[in-house]
Amino acid sequence: MVAAIPLVPTVSFEQFIQDKPEDKLYELHQGVVYEMPQPVGQHEDVASFLIEQLTLAYTQRRLPYRIPKTVLVRSADGQSSYLPDVLVLNRDHLAQEPLWEKASTVTRGDSIPLVVEIVNSNWRVDYFTKAKDYEEIGIPEYWIVDYAGLGGRASLATTNRRPSRCIAWWKENTRWRCSGGTIAWCRRHFLSGR
Repeated sequence: MVAAIPLVPTVSFEQFIQDKPEDKLYELHQGVVYEMPQPVGQHEDVASFLIEQLTLAYTQRRLPYRIPKTVLVRSADGQSSYLPDVLVLNRDHLAQEPLWEKASTVTRGDSIPLVVEIVNSNWRVDYFTKAKDYEEIGIPEYWIVDYAGLGGRASLATTNRRPSRCIAWWKENTRWRCSGGTIAWCRRHFLSGR
């Protein structure tokens, strides 16, 4: 019998939190640390637009939400930890988050009303791996913004393991669209309590 030798050294979540440098952004994927590249201009423009729209919506409703800059979302198995492009937190639930104060990390779906990933060259991770992991911790809503069409809207239908509400966004001519309709529809959908 031959034992498999891992090609890349793996680390635990605890090692990842303790040893990751503070000058760059990193994610942990199944025990492997990945440095996150600097987003390109269009990616940042899309993220800023969504943050503006979501902040306007939850502020008008006086919901206890915030959109942090660098909070990690740990997977249920503890082997992965992601840095979403947009993360909406419910501040009323952060007291129950065991890693919030010491590691700026959330692990419970009731603390996270919405996660948004803006697709780049690693679209499979957003469409499949993160969708599965976000569903497993109970995040009720996961939006995939695929402005360049890298993964394709049809990819959402190819897996049975995805959050119950997954909305894909894309740019059509000069207007933003989502799978449910207009941007206004998506904002109302997010705030409707589903």
